Amino acid sequence: MLSILLSNGEAHKSDMLLSNSSLRKYFDYIISAEEVRKYKPSSEPYLHVSKKLNLQISQIALVSSNLWDIAGAKSVGMHTCWINREGKKINEEINVKPDYVFSSVEDMGDNLSVIL
Repeated sequence: MLSILLSNGEAHKSDMLLSNSSLRKYFDYIISAEEVRKYKPSSEPYLHVSKKLNLQISQIALVSSNLWDIAGAKSVGMHTCWINREGKKINEEINVKPDYVFSSVEDMGDNLSVIL
C-alpha cells in the first residue's frame, strides 16, 4: 500500500517538515496541489494524485482530520477516513459523511484491511 502526502503547501517544504520530524520515512510520495494550481478542497488536486500515480480514484483512501478535505475527496469518489481526535460532530455546513471515522491514526491502523 502506498502512502502519499497531498498538501496545499509547497512539496519541498512539506518534505523538509516531514524529514525534520522523522516522519518522512512513512510517505512514498509527497504531492503538492501547486502542481495543478488549484487547492484542496477543489477536485483537481485529488484527481491529480490519481493521474500522477496511475491509480483509479476508487483505489485511493484519503485520511484527514479536516472535514473540508474529506468533502473534497468524497466529491471525486475517493474513500475517506476522518481522524476525529476531539470527538467533534460533523459540521452541518459541510454536510459530508466520511466512509470511516477513527479517533486516532493508531486506531485506523488496526482497521486498514477494511478500508480498501
